[in-house]
Amino acid sequence: MANLLITGASGGIGQHLCCHLSTRHEVVSISRRPPDDSLFEPCDLVAGPPQLRNRSDSTSAGNVDWIIHLATTYDIDDDIAMLDHLVQFAEQHEIENFLYVSSWVVHFPRRPLAASYIEMKRRCEQRLLRSGIPNVRIVRPSVVIGPGLSWTKILKRLAPFAAVIPAKFSRSFVTIDEVNSGIENVINGPSEPVV
Repeated sequence: MANLLITGASGGIGQHLCCHLSTRHEVVSISRRPPDDSLFEPCDLVAGPPQLRNRSDSTSAGNVDWIIHLATTYDIDDDIAMLDHLVQFAEQHEIENFLYVSSWVVHFPRRPLAASYIEMKRRCEQRLLRSGIPNVRIVRPSVVIGPGLSWTKILKRLAPFAAVIPAKFSRSFVTIDEVNSGIENVINGPSEPVV
Protein backbone atom coordinates (compact mmCIF):
# COMPACT_ATOMS: atom_id res chain seq x y z
CA MET A 1 0.00 0.00 0.00
CA ALA A 2 1.33 3.43 -0.98
CA ASN A 3 0.40 6.93 0.19
CA LEU A 4 -0.55 8.95 -2.89
CA LEU A 5 -0.98 12.72 -3.26
CA ILE A 6 -3.09 13.39 -6.36
CA THR A 7 -3.78 16.65 -8.18
CA GLY A 8 -6.68 16.99 -10.60
CA ALA A 9 -8.74 14.51 -8.58
CA SER A 10 -11.99 16.28 -9.47
CA GLY A 11 -11.40 15.96 -13.22
CA GLY A 12 -12.77 13.18 -15.40
CA ILE A 13 -9.67 10.97 -15.34
CA GLY A 14 -8.83 12.01 -11.77
CA GLN A 15 -12.18 10.88 -10.36
CA HIS A 16 -11.86 7.46 -11.95
CA LEU A 17 -8.21 7.12 -10.90
CA CYS A 18 -8.85 8.09 -7.27
CA CYS A 19 -11.73 5.64 -7.03
CA HIS A 20 -9.57 2.86 -8.51
CA LEU A 21 -6.46 3.53 -6.42
CA SER A 22 -8.29 4.11 -3.13
CA THR A 23 -9.22 0.41 -2.98
CA ARG A 24 -5.55 -0.53 -2.48
CA HIS A 25 -3.77 2.68 -1.52
CA GLU A 26 -4.17 5.71 0.72
CA VAL A 27 -5.26 8.56 -1.56
CA VAL A 28 -5.11 12.24 -0.59
CA SER A 29 -6.03 14.96 -3.05
CA ILE A 30 -5.29 18.65 -3.01
CA SER A 31 -8.01 20.99 -4.12
CA ARG A 32 -9.27 24.56 -4.08
CA ARG A 33 -12.23 23.19 -2.10
CA PRO A 34 -10.93 20.33 0.06
CA PRO A 35 -13.17 18.41 2.44
CA ASP A 36 -13.18 19.52 6.07
CA ASP A 37 -11.03 16.56 7.11
CA SER A 38 -8.32 17.20 4.50
CA LEU A 39 -4.69 17.39 5.59
CA PHE A 40 -4.25 20.35 3.25
CA GLU A 41 -5.40 23.94 3.17
CA PRO A 42 -7.39 25.01 0.09
CA CYS A 43 -4.78 25.09 -2.64
CA ASP A 44 -4.40 26.95 -5.90
CA LEU A 45 -1.26 25.32 -7.30
CA VAL A 46 -0.72 28.19 -9.72
CA ALA A 47 -0.29 30.55 -6.76
CA GLY A 48 1.82 28.38 -4.47
CA PRO A 49 2.72 24.95 -3.15
CA PRO A 50 0.34 22.86 -1.04
CA GLN A 51 0.18 23.82 2.65
CA LEU A 52 -0.70 21.47 5.47
CA ARG A 53 -3.66 22.53 7.60
CA ASN A 54 -1.91 21.76 10.84
CA ARG A 55 1.83 22.30 11.10
CA SER A 56 2.03 19.27 13.37
CA ASP A 57 0.90 17.21 10.36
CA SER A 58 4.24 17.83 8.64
CA THR A 59 5.18 14.21 9.29
CA SER A 60 2.12 13.18 7.25
CA ALA A 61 3.55 14.91 4.19
CA GLY A 62 6.77 13.00 4.77
CA ASN A 63 4.78 9.80 4.44
CA VAL A 64 3.71 10.58 0.86
CA ASP A 65 5.18 7.92 -1.43
CA TRP A 66 4.04 9.38 -4.76
CA ILE A 67 2.83 12.67 -6.17
CA ILE A 68 0.53 11.98 -9.12
CA HIS A 69 -0.03 15.17 -11.11
CA LEU A 70 -3.06 15.28 -13.42
CA ALA A 71 -4.22 18.88 -12.93
CA THR A 72 -3.97 21.27 -15.86
CA THR A 73 -5.10 24.78 -16.72
CA TYR A 74 -4.25 24.43 -20.44
CA ASP A 75 -2.03 27.51 -20.07
CA ILE A 76 1.76 27.16 -20.45
CA ASP A 77 2.80 29.58 -17.70
CA ASP A 78 0.17 28.39 -15.23
CA ASP A 79 0.93 24.72 -15.76
CA ILE A 80 4.66 25.32 -15.32
CA ALA A 81 3.92 27.24 -12.12
CA MET A 82 1.81 24.33 -10.82
CA LEU A 83 4.57 21.87 -11.62
CA ASP A 84 7.23 24.06 -9.98
CA HIS A 85 5.13 24.34 -6.81
CA LEU A 86 4.68 20.57 -6.64
CA VAL A 87 8.41 20.00 -7.18
CA GLN A 88 9.09 22.50 -4.39
CA PHE A 89 6.70 20.59 -2.12
CA ALA A 90 8.34 17.27 -3.07
CA GLU A 91 11.80 18.65 -2.27
CA GLN A 92 10.65 20.19 1.02
CA HIS A 93 9.12 16.89 2.19
CA GLU A 94 11.67 14.57 0.56
CA ILE A 95 9.14 12.88 -1.71
CA GLU A 96 11.17 10.84 -4.18
CA ASN A 97 8.48 9.58 -6.59
CA PHE A 98 6.62 11.79 -9.04
CA LEU A 99 4.25 10.63 -11.79
CA TYR A 100 3.17 13.21 -14.36
CA VAL A 101 0.19 12.44 -16.58
CA SER A 102 1.11 14.10 -19.85
CA SER A 103 -0.41 13.48 -23.27
CA TRP A 104 0.28 11.48 -26.39
CA VAL A 105 0.34 14.75 -28.34
CA VAL A 106 3.97 15.38 -27.32
CA HIS A 107 4.88 12.79 -29.98
CA PHE A 108 3.61 15.09 -32.72
CA PRO A 109 6.23 17.16 -34.56
CA ARG A 110 6.54 20.78 -33.48
CA ARG A 111 5.23 21.73 -36.90
CA PRO A 112 2.51 21.72 -38.09
CA LEU A 113 0.94 21.12 -34.65
CA ALA A 114 2.27 24.01 -32.59
CA ALA A 115 -0.70 24.29 -30.26
CA SER A 116 -0.05 25.76 -26.83
CA TYR A 117 -1.39 22.58 -25.18
CA ILE A 118 1.31 20.48 -26.84
CA GLU A 119 4.00 23.00 -25.98
CA MET A 120 2.79 23.14 -22.35
CA LYS A 121 2.99 19.34 -21.98
CA ARG A 122 6.46 19.26 -23.57
CA ARG A 123 7.81 22.00 -21.31
CA CYS A 124 6.36 20.43 -18.18
CA GLU A 125 7.90 17.07 -19.05
CA GLN A 126 11.32 18.64 -19.69
CA ARG A 127 11.18 20.69 -16.51
CA LEU A 128 10.20 17.69 -14.40
CA LEU A 129 12.99 15.56 -15.88
CA ARG A 130 15.50 18.26 -14.87
CA SER A 131 13.99 18.71 -11.39
CA GLY A 132 16.32 16.36 -9.53
CA ILE A 133 13.47 14.25 -8.13
CA PRO A 134 14.98 10.75 -8.00
CA ASN A 135 12.13 8.75 -9.56
CA VAL A 136 10.19 10.57 -12.26
CA ARG A 137 7.64 8.73 -14.37
CA ILE A 138 5.68 10.19 -17.24
CA VAL A 139 2.51 8.54 -18.51
CA ARG A 140 1.23 9.68 -21.89
CA PRO A 141 -2.31 8.39 -22.36
CA SER A 142 -3.98 8.72 -25.70
CA VAL A 143 -7.64 9.59 -26.17
CA VAL A 144 -9.14 8.32 -22.90
CA ILE A 145 -12.65 6.91 -23.11
CA GLY A 146 -14.98 5.71 -20.38
CA PRO A 147 -18.11 6.61 -18.41
CA GLY A 148 -18.58 10.37 -18.11
CA LEU A 149 -15.42 11.29 -20.06
CA SER A 150 -15.51 13.98 -22.76
CA TRP A 151 -14.17 11.85 -25.59
CA THR A 152 -16.78 9.17 -24.97
CA LYS A 153 -19.51 11.77 -25.45
CA ILE A 154 -17.86 13.09 -28.63
CA LEU A 155 -17.47 9.60 -30.09
CA LYS A 156 -21.11 8.78 -29.41
CA ARG A 157 -22.05 11.83 -31.48
CA LEU A 158 -19.73 10.67 -34.26
CA ALA A 159 -21.06 7.08 -34.25
CA PRO A 160 -23.28 7.59 -37.32
CA PHE A 161 -20.13 8.51 -39.26
CA ALA A 162 -18.01 5.55 -38.03
CA ALA A 163 -17.64 4.19 -41.56
CA VAL A 164 -15.66 7.27 -42.64
CA ILE A 165 -13.33 7.33 -39.62
CA PRO A 166 -9.96 5.77 -40.63
CA ALA A 167 -9.30 2.45 -38.88
CA LYS A 168 -5.86 3.65 -37.74
CA PHE A 169 -7.54 6.43 -35.74
CA SER A 170 -9.21 3.88 -33.47
CA ARG A 171 -5.77 2.86 -32.20
CA SER A 172 -5.63 6.23 -30.47
CA PHE A 173 -8.31 5.23 -27.95
CA VAL A 174 -7.46 3.89 -24.52
CA THR A 175 -10.00 3.03 -21.85
CA ILE A 176 -9.99 4.61 -18.41
CA ASP A 177 -9.49 1.13 -16.96
CA GLU A 178 -6.27 0.77 -18.99
CA VAL A 179 -5.06 4.16 -17.75
CA ASN A 180 -5.88 3.26 -14.14
CA SER A 181 -4.10 -0.10 -14.39
CA GLY A 182 -1.11 1.44 -16.14
CA ILE A 183 -0.66 4.07 -13.44
CA GLU A 184 -1.06 1.50 -10.69
CA ASN A 185 1.57 -0.69 -12.39
CA VAL A 186 3.97 2.26 -12.35
CA ILE A 187 3.33 2.81 -8.63
CA ASN A 188 3.78 -0.88 -7.80
CA GLY A 189 6.62 -1.48 -10.27
CA PRO A 190 10.38 -1.51 -9.97
CA SER A 191 12.07 1.68 -8.84
CA GLU A 192 14.50 2.22 -11.73
CA PRO A 193 14.15 5.86 -12.83
CA VAL A 194 12.72 5.35 -16.32
CA VAL A 195 10.18 7.35 -18.26
